[in-house]
Amino acid sequence: MTGIVDELKRQSKITDMMITMYSIQKVKYYNMSLFVDIVLIISSAILTIFIYFDYNLLKELGINVDYAKTTINVSSILTFLMSLISLVVDWKGKSEKNDQACNQLSRLKDEYRVILSEPTKLTQTTLKEQTDKYNQLFSMLPKIPNKLFNKLKLKHKKKVELSKLIDKYPGANIWVLRIKLSYIFNKKVITNDILDGKTN
Repeated sequence: MTGIVDELKRQSKITDMMITMYSIQKVKYYNMSLFVDIVLIISSAILTIFIYFDYNLLKELGINVDYAKTTINVSSILTFLMSLISLVVDWKGKSEKNDQACNQLSRLKDEYRVILSEPTKLTQTTLKEQTDKYNQLFSMLPKIPNKLFNKLKLKHKKKVELSKLIDKYPGANIWVLRIKLSYIFNKKVITNDILDGKTN
């Protein structure tokens, strides 16, 4: 029984960590996509405003014609580059895929919460069925690049520890708690010889 509970808890923890990872990726790709869209809208608007203007009218309005021409040229290049980037990298699509992964993992996490709430009812059949769901879902998820995995894992660990501090000090400023958390663990790294395995 203990082995079944431990394995399900392990799967639940990994699922929770992956939710954090995909959430971070979702926001990152969304922000990148939003940036491209904003630049594209601004450069397109500038083109629309200036391209049909009579240069003599620009002079009358006190606008430097050479400046206007440079602005039009730069806006044309930006519009082309942003359109190309949006088409090639598809950050919006990547954000949506990571969002879908978060939703699927959240549903799986809810299943673990329900199952583990009644540990006396757990059987090998329960473990097998849940493990099959776990493996099937993870095989379908977008791949997290290896170079990002440890960085995202660290962010998840920080989130978990920060959550504990918030529970302990609910009235504290969030930035003070972040600084305290950073201080505690950096101090542990400095004062313990982690290379020799001494991580007390």
